[in-house]
Amino acid sequence: MLRVVLGDPPPAELDRLARVIARAGAREAFDYATGVAMPATMADLRAYRIFRLVKAGMRLSEAESVVASLFKVAPASARRLMQTAVARFSAELGSDLLSTVKDTLENAGWDGEKWAVLIPSRLVQEWLLDRARLSALPNPSRAQGALWRLSDETYQYLRGLAGLSPKART
Repeated sequence: MLRVVLGDPPPAELDRLARVIARAGAREAFDYATGVAMPATMADLRAYRIFRLVKAGMRLSEAESVVASLFKVAPASARRLMQTAVARFSAELGSDLLSTVKDTLENAGWDGEKWAVLIPSRLVQEWLLDRARLSALPNPSRAQGALWRLSDETYQYLRGLAGLSPKART
């Protein structure tokens, strides 16, 4: 059943996601039983459930698609649910978001003119683009889909904000 809900991922990925969902569900049930969590509304429940999924090991880069599948909502709705969960649990999820930002920046490649950065997560995209736009540096430009192009100055600036050292153009 989970395979159908998640769109038939590879077996290893399905096993990993099943373990994540099981850990998140067990912790959620424990938190309800002990009074740690008591969601008052459906929105609170969904935000808490997403929080537990991320803390159980769901990567933020995959969260939007997994949330859309599990909650049976459109991708745009899943994106809003993720934004709500991250905003509500910002102290707890801040390190997860920053880790995903760092991974995204580390995986960028220099194309001879600009940095090519694949930003599949809307949350990471907002983190990077908001900070870039608030600087006096050149704004990133969308190349195609989730691929963005950043000037060296902007890229190095964002790396610094994320706590990374400069990366050589290679």
